[in-house]
Order: sequence, then C-alpha cells, then structure tokens
Amino acid sequence: MYINVKQKNRKKIILFLSLSVFFLVLNLLPIHLINERGFVSKEKFESTLDTINNIEKLVKKIDDSASYSHVKPKSLEYNEIVTTIIKRRFHHGYSHYGFNENWLACMMGRFIWRDLSAIVDPNDLMKYQNAACSQQAIVMMEVLKIKQIPFCKVGWSHHFTLCAWVNNEWCYYDPNMEPIINPKQRKFDNKFLNIEFLAGIYAGKISKKDISLALGVPQMGKINEFPAPHILLFHKITKLISITFWFIFLMPALFWYRPIHIKTKKIHHHIFKLNHSKTLSK
Repeated sequence: MYINVKQKNRKKIILFLSLSVFFLVLNLLPIHLINERGFVSKEKFESTLDTINNIEKLVKKIDDSASYSHVKPKSLEYNEIVTTIIKRRFHHGYSHYGFNENWLACMMGRFIWRDLSAIVDPNDLMKYQNAACSQQAIVMMEVLKIKQIPFCKVGWSHHFTLCAWVNNEWCYYDPNMEPIINPKQRKFDNKFLNIEFLAGIYAGKISKKDISLALGVPQMGKINEFPAPHILLFHKITKLISITFWFIFLMPALFWYRPIHIKTKKIHHHIFKLNHSKTLSK
C-alpha cells in the first residue's frame, strides 16, 4: 500500500515542485521585455545622480541644494531646484518593470498592452535612468507632496506636465521636455494657449508645426491627485502575485507528499499493535 501511494503521487509532486521553482526563479531574473529610451534635444542628464535611487535621497539632495543657496521651501526658487535636479536625474523614455521586480506586469506589458508594465510608483522610478513625461511629473509630484506644496497635473494632447501652487498662483513645470522658461513665465495663464509662446519655450524640443498636434489645449487635473491610481493598484496586486505565486504550487506538492508518510506511519502503527496483541495472547 505504501509503494502504490508513493508511485501514484510522485509525478504530481515532481510537476508541482518544478512549477514552484520556475515561478520562484522568475523573481530573480534581471530581464526586461520592453526597453525604451527616447531622445530630447540637449537633455541635462547627469549620470552622477544615479546614486539618488529613492525619493528620500532625492528630497535630501534638493534640500541640501536649497540650504546651500539659502532657498526656503514653498518658494519659486525652491521649485526651480526641484525641477532642475529631476531634469538632470532622468533621460527621456519610459521605464518598465522587469521580471525581478514584477514579472506578471512585465509579461502583460509585453504581450497585452505596454502601459501595463510602465512604472508609476515614484520610488520604483528612482531605480532607473529613464522616465517619460508622465513618470518625471509623478516623481516631482511626490516631492511636492512631501514638502506640502499643492500640485496638479496638466494634460496635453500628447504630453504630460504639472503645475505647483507657489506665491498664490499656479506655476508650470515640465522636467521631461525641459522648456526654456524663466520663473516669471511659469505663471499658468492664457499665454499657454498661445502657439507662438509655446513654440518659443519649446524651441529645439518640439517643432513649431508640431506644437498644436503635440500639445493642443491643456487640461488641469484635480489638486493633489495622484495621476495613475488604478495602474498603481494594478502594480501592487501583480507584484504581490509575482512574489507569492510559486507558493501556490508548493502547497499541493507538500499536501501530496505528507499523506505518504502519514499513511506509512499508520501502517506501521497497525502492524505494531497487531504484533503486540499476538505477543500478549501467547
């Protein structure tokens, strides 16, 4: 009976243990199925800022720079430091999850819809050199949130920027396309509907003939609202599944493995009782 039970479950145990190991190993592979890196003319990227790999370090770098320049938070000058450091921290181009971070989102982004693997978590974005317009805006929004500076997204036809509330007015920021704009021009008003003004600040970044197509009419979002709550929740769920999925296959393997020994113990127990009864009867 022991041999039959063992042979019956052996193939199942091997199969499910193999699947468990396979899905566990996926969490260790530094493989990216999508690699994007765009190009923005005359980017201010500095590779030395790679050591700033989380939001806490980014805020410290900004605060240290502000302190050195005697700049106070919640000021126009402070926000200039914020957007300048973020400009220099990232290349233009989407960052996507790899297998070792979230293999489920990684595969779904490659085979279903590429936006499903595009990172929106600010701390995860800080692990990469590239970040697209929405991703750089998300990083800046997180810094503003920590410093208790009101913000809102500004959505264009094919671009993503943001505004921050400074000196009782909304000021415009675009760390990704890096427009040439002085602090006095940052007030977000009707001039941002003017093609000539936009062509001027985005000169060398977007051609004048493409301004209307790329930008169009800006739409402001809600104050202090995270711009991608649903995809962030999706990433949290898929990351949890990615980390724990291997255990789902380990459980039945252990379930099938244990009865072999339980039944064996029962058999030996019955044999012992039977032999013990025979001994007493003699």
